[in-house]
Amino acid sequence: MSTRELTEAQRQTLTTGLTWLYQTEQPDDAVADPHGIQSPAVDGRTYRFIPAGHSGAPVVVATIDNPNYIRPPMQQELTTLALQIERLGFPFDSTWNSNAEQGSVGLMVAAHPSLLAAARRRCPDHLNPLCGWEGCPWLADGTAKLHRPESWF
Repeated sequence: MSTRELTEAQRQTLTTGLTWLYQTEQPDDAVADPHGIQSPAVDGRTYRFIPAGHSGAPVVVATIDNPNYIRPPMQQELTTLALQIERLGFPFDSTWNSNAEQGSVGLMVAAHPSLLAAARRRCPDHLNPLCGWEGCPWLADGTAKLHRPESWF
């Protein structure tokens, strides 16, 4: 994948994830994991779509899912991935490697406001972003209301 285009399945996965980040309105009481959602594996890769990274804009994380899948150095693959994301209409400002099997693309435009609000919600009883208090229904109820790509879940 170093200098060739991404596969059609990978492009479709990116389109689906970017649509979720930017165009999917979330209910007022939905709860999103601040670490985002991950796609199913496609052609040896998974993609995680994070609503807000350190800059406040979304991050797309590519992970090598199948170690037997032939791969170029992650930095080459990230360049291809970032350029494909930009071709889809979403400008990026940086790429970085988390490790040899994973890399990230930082986008420049904030995610949909309702998704950002869902990722910032805190349990009103326990003030915790991902409440795990025994018997507290807040997280389960809120995540059940989150609109996700139907083909992924």
